[in-house]
Amino acid sequence: MRSIIIGTAGHIDHGKTTLIKALTGRSTDTLHEEIKRGISINLGFTYFDLPSGLRAGIVDVPGHERFIRNMLAGAMGIDIALLVVAANEGVMPQTIEHADILEFLDIKARMIVLTKCGVVDDEMRELAAMDTRESLAGTSFADARMIEVDSLTGFGLDELISVIDEEAGCTLMRNSQAPARLPVDRVFSMKGFGTIVTGTLWEGTVTVGDELMLYPQEIKARVRAVQVHEQNAQTAYAGQRVALNLPEFGVGDLSRGDVLAKPESLEVSQSFDAKIKLVPHTNRRLRMWDRIRAYLGASEVMARFVPLDGIGVDAGGECYCQLRLERPTAVKRMDRLVIRFYSPMETIGGGVVLDPTPARHARLDDATLTLLKTKEHGSPTDVTEGYIRQKGEDGAEAKAIADYASSTADDIKTELGELIENGIAFEILARYYHVDTVQNTMDAILSQLSDYHKKNPLKPGMGKEEVRRRIKSRLKPKAIAEILKLMENDGLIKAPNSTDIALSGFEIRLTLAQKSLADVIERELLEAGFSPPPLKEQGRSLEYDQIMEMLLGERLVRLDRDTAIHREYYDRALEIAISQLRESGELKLADFRDTLGISRKYTMLLLDDFDKRRITVRNGEVRVPGEAFAGFAGVIAKT
Repeated sequence: MRSIIIGTAGHIDHGKTTLIKALTGRSTDTLHEEIKRGISINLGFTYFDLPSGLRAGIVDVPGHERFIRNMLAGAMGIDIALLVVAANEGVMPQTIEHADILEFLDIKARMIVLTKCGVVDDEMRELAAMDTRESLAGTSFADARMIEVDSLTGFGLDELISVIDEEAGCTLMRNSQAPARLPVDRVFSMKGFGTIVTGTLWEGTVTVGDELMLYPQEIKARVRAVQVHEQNAQTAYAGQRVALNLPEFGVGDLSRGDVLAKPESLEVSQSFDAKIKLVPHTNRRLRMWDRIRAYLGASEVMARFVPLDGIGVDAGGECYCQLRLERPTAVKRMDRLVIRFYSPMETIGGGVVLDPTPARHARLDDATLTLLKTKEHGSPTDVTEGYIRQKGEDGAEAKAIADYASSTADDIKTELGELIENGIAFEILARYYHVDTVQNTMDAILSQLSDYHKKNPLKPGMGKEEVRRRIKSRLKPKAIAEILKLMENDGLIKAPNSTDIALSGFEIRLTLAQKSLADVIERELLEAGFSPPPLKEQGRSLEYDQIMEMLLGERLVRLDRDTAIHREYYDRALEIAISQLRESGELKLADFRDTLGISRKYTMLLLDDFDKRRITVRNGEVRVPGEAFAGFAGVIAKT
């Protein structure tokens, strides 16, 4: 459903509220103080239908400099800007400030409305029009269409409505497929209903019964009722002025500047990266750690300025920066912001959010600046790549990437598929990682293995768990296991057994003396049969122990930390155990011991090993077949 929001702007007493009343038949001044003093203090809202049938919401903002904060709260959500200039006064200070604000909000559809034309003669009206053009020459309104009107007589209103309708048809539709997001600009209580909030629905849809999350508090509540332009509705769409009934909240739980959004669609942060620009006609400049007021959505938040590409920014200049906020907020990439000086309060600049949840950067860092440029100008795929690169070892789920980029699930799926196909991204356990992250992990693993093989030339490999500990990665163990599989598939590593990994080209190479010692060890254990000597005996050399370790798993089987048996005797004992289980369905320790002709100690070691391998299961004083029995029995039968 197509909707647009029109917003007025301009100096106090230039006829904004009167113009809206002439267009809609309704006054947006509702406060007693506004009616008494004849000036707008708070935001005003109404609507009217255009000739094309499109219903347009209207936001009336106050023009007094003391109420700029209110003006900003309303201006953030508008699609078409009407900069109002009175013909009998011309351009005034707040005219320029409002024009600057609208430029920083990047409102594409804008026009100048020259009001009060009925109170001046033709010559004065022409001079006012010329003066307005000259005064706005350096702003985004330099080439805007100008419509001359008189709200009291109706002069020029038909032309204004026609131009608005024309602009509305060319205005880009807001994204109704994105997660819902509504910056709150009013909160009040209504008897019998409870808490009501209003705002412009920037993105997505809100339906009666939806669950929304309040940011930055991160509290959930369900929508009981929805109104669009003062009429009950089942669903509100992006671009509409919306009122929501949230009875689970008290009025004190919310305030102007909070954001209602789909749960988990925003991240709360106390800093963000931005590209900002100062207006050319300010005498202010920004330097490291200057305190400023940042306006985002309907919120005002104090912040500290941290330039990233230089010492700061002067009038008319621009820079990449990080703003460190004095309280948490929730914004999205490409949100617009306006900056005002801390004190005295005056609009000095604005810009765009490039990263709502950044890391702290080193200043003047080329890699950081390149990444920020990509976030500012890059394609959707470039932005997606930059986001997963930034997430590093944490990775990112597709939903989080879509929320960050304000993209649909289908678009993100396409972009991620392209990155994976080009080898730039990897999907591991439903999370996406940049190739640099995966490659750095692989390099760390290869380095650790190389170092391990040099120090342990007689060991078949390094334990997988030890590898994970040594690379000191934040990746989850299951993710590292998947990377090890990738490395094995690519021929970078091999798995000589179930617990170890090794470089693919690594082989144990024994000297003649070492081969002779290995033969001696093997012969000793063959001669010992089912009753091997302890592995750790006094007087044995380090080389002896290393060769013993090498033989374990290949020609020897470890039964416990100090005991190993030759595989020939282990297999013979297993064959006997399987045979007895087949015959009687159970295996008694005494019978097994007598058959092997060994002590109870070695019998218990063998049976405990069978239990660990799930070949057998202890049931009271006997063993019965375990879940792995059939597999081992089949192997024994074939041999």
